[in-house]
Amino acid sequence: MSKIIKIRNLKKNIQQHSRTITILPSCSLSIHKGDMVAITGQSGAGKSTLLNIIGCLDQPSSGQYYLNQHDITDLSCTARSLLRKETFGYIFQQYWLINHLTVVENVELALLYRSGHCRSNREKARNALDQLGILSHAEHYPCQLSGGQQQRASIARAIITKPNILIADEPTGALDHDNSMQIMQILKEINRSHGTTVILVTHDREIAGMCNKRLPMETLFTKKEQLYAQA
Repeated sequence: MSKIIKIRNLKKNIQQHSRTITILPSCSLSIHKGDMVAITGQSGAGKSTLLNIIGCLDQPSSGQYYLNQHDITDLSCTARSLLRKETFGYIFQQYWLINHLTVVENVELALLYRSGHCRSNREKARNALDQLGILSHAEHYPCQLSGGQQQRASIARAIITKPNILIADEPTGALDHDNSMQIMQILKEINRSHGTTVILVTHDREIAGMCNKRLPMETLFTKKEQLYAQA
């Protein structure tokens, strides 16, 4: 399989008053098209920061990021926005559904951002909800859904544009065990049936074990950073 993502010596610093703080030590990784990858590690290791950079939600302070063999490290905000719309789908721990919109309207919104208003958008949104098993809740509001149902709705929103890459930040972190297993089975099926590359962050070993590749943060750091992390 071809490499869809290649990252080399990527690092993220932030300025806090007069201090420079490293929130992502220099790290490198490769992900192949069609992989289902779990990025694991201790709290504060930089997992979510790395995921945000991979998903073009943030930019690194240094290093290189290649997507489909194109260097996208220093893209403008406009170019990153376009890339987000064309390439990625996002699933978050807290769902981020819009409370005053119905479930089907929340899902349809992703299509509106992607390609504007279209008569078929509502039908596509309903089909996505049907695929996730919650079509009967299409006209409900997020507050009327359980946590598992809200996460299914957020997955429907993420996949409706048929992204090449799904980015999932602790997608089961707010769910009980049964719902977590159901959500992971859904993600595995999306990965298997559509060839969608799935990259998720988790601290749960069982969840990580359901992916076909596990990348512990400590193995991604350069040798210098590995020594620093172990100190």
